[in-house]
Amino acid sequence: MSERSDKVRLIDMLEAARRVVTSMNDVPLEAFLANAEKRDAIVYRLQVIGEAAYNIDNDLKEGYPEIDRFKIQGLRHRIVHDYAAVDDTQIFKITNKYVRHLWNIYRGSWRTGGIEVERPHCPPFSDLCTPNDLHP
Repeated sequence: MSERSDKVRLIDMLEAARRVVTSMNDVPLEAFLANAEKRDAIVYRLQVIGEAAYNIDNDLKEGYPEIDRFKIQGLRHRIVHDYAAVDDTQIFKITNKYVRHLWNIYRGSWRTGGIEVERPHCPPFSDLCTPNDLHP
């Protein structure tokens, strides 16, 4: 097991969610399905989110009941262990509905068990942050 802290895992989740959301902005289903590299990148980021969620301390997880950690972890397990059953249309739907929601939750502050991850500074007219806005 890795020695990464919960704070670093939260930042990993935030960065992965940000990358998913920004790369899927205004991408229609047909374009997503036609682009194998984009699909692979999105699936990898979902796997990162799921792995980080799986390894975060249970007390911290329970502090955020609005996040369905079981679904996040379950998707990660499906991607890793049953990859042939991964449906790209379902990945598209998950990405556009749940990962955007996760991103919006993560953009707020995390304060539980002595762990604090402040909201990254985002430009006032931007819905999404750039990579330089996140600092572990």
